[in-house]
Amino acid sequence: MTAGDPENEGFSALLGEVTVRGLEFDVAAQFTERLSAIGVLTWLDSKVDAPSDEFVDDRLGGTPDFSAALRLSFLADYGLRFGASVIHIGDRLSGNFSEFDTTVDGYTRLDLDASWRTPFLPRLTLFANLENITDENYVAGVFSPVQITTGRPITLMVRALYEL
Repeated sequence: MTAGDPENEGFSALLGEVTVRGLEFDVAAQFTERLSAIGVLTWLDSKVDAPSDEFVDDRLGGTPDFSAALRLSFLADYGLRFGASVIHIGDRLSGNFSEFDTTVDGYTRLDLDASWRTPFLPRLTLFANLENITDENYVAGVFSPVQITTGRPITLMVRALYEL
């Protein structure tokens, strides 16, 4: 595996082999005919193996030890569905070179969504998603200490699906 080279910005260096082991627990529940939930918990143990001795036993950059998500969904009348999601991503390293790495804080994001299958056009479904409703500032992606992607601020997305 390669990673961003800290001594030559814009280039890659040989990182070695990587091992990622972990556990994931998924739970789905149907509480009532209208209310359901899905939950996910993930623990990862990532480390760099051989052949690059310089980085052996370093934690893999951009990989959180812990992440979790919970989604609740409610089916209302007239083809309306409402949902809420909580997503948590734990702390991550910014790269794979110990002396250059920093820890990137984890984050928790709250999203809301709704959909409507129109009764007058049963093949048409309208969707609205409100992502990051608390307008949390967070780091979404970590590729190296100099390649970090921030998450979107509060964002409304609307789309339509027409099934032929």
